[in-house]
Amino acid sequence: MNSNAIWQAITKHAGEEFRTVTGLSFTYEVNGGHVRPSRTNWNIARSDFEKVIDRMPVESVTDISNLVRGSSYILAILRDPRIGADGG
Repeated sequence: MNSNAIWQAITKHAGEEFRTVTGLSFTYEVNGGHVRPSRTNWNIARSDFEKVIDRMPVESVTDISNLVRGSSYILAILRDPRIGADGG
């Protein structure tokens, strides 16, 4: 799946519940080229998602924590079967 298709899926599922690997529940909003998780007051850029998409499959959050902001949220979203970035 390419990054445009993945971004469309991310946009489509905005407002739905997701869970981090530690089990924290969150939703998110998409505003232009940014995602804002409900548990934060900051945005995650689409470019950060694309950096992780290029490295999929990613084993753990620590593999990308120095690469992007919001690594736990990015990985939770991308690994979710609704998004399909991890082969789901």
